[in-house]
Amino acid sequence: HGRCHAGHDFEIHAGRYEGTWVVKQHGLPGAPITLRAWPGDRVTLDSAGDPDEPVVQIYHEWMVLQDLEITNSDADRRRERPTGIYVGGDHVQLVNLWIHDVGTGVSGGRLRGDDTQEGTDILLYGCLLYNNGWLGTDRAHGHHTYFTNRDSVIRMEDNVLFHAYGFGVHNYSYGDSNYVRNNEIVGNVWFLNGVPGGKLYDNCMVGHDGSHPMENVLLQE
Repeated sequence: HGRCHAGHDFEIHAGRYEGTWVVKQHGLPGAPITLRAWPGDRVTLDSAGDPDEPVVQIYHEWMVLQDLEITNSDADRRRERPTGIYVGGDHVQLVNLWIHDVGTGVSGGRLRGDDTQEGTDILLYGCLLYNNGWLGTDRAHGHHTYFTNRDSVIRMEDNVLFHAYGFGVHNYSYGDSNYVRNNEIVGNVWFLNGVPGGKLYDNCMVGHDGSHPMENVLLQE
């Protein structure tokens, strides 16, 4: 911990690293902490054997996660699978990631009990998401993204999302415990979501099942 400071870049050499990880360090405005693969190396973070915890959890601010493969190699698709990346910190950028075979690919933005938002100013950029989800006894579950948002902007740009068991983009709130506002969904490609579960689902669903108005949603090629 003493060697980790705002503005540092940490580069990981090639390999498959099994386990789950929690990011607990802060960057600063203009000096984020960046965790990335060594240039040209394939770095896989694999939570196989842990059915409960996300592969990566981010709870601090000004963080960049880049050029990594996020997965769960457990072959059993009949039980619930863990989330790939849970964003509970602020000013987080997820860039050029390869996220597959987890439960929900990326989630964040929910409100805490003290009415503050867990995960603000999130950017998902240039990522490849596929085969996320599982087949329950009732139906298929698991979406590529599951964001809610009230207090910031959630931006998804130039991603490719296909073959989720559930929806592709599912930025949605059930009831009034969360909000869906200030979503920028730009330049993404999505197709054939729902196919692994045997039913086509929406490639992109942004909505709210409650009394809060949806506001400032941008959907653009």
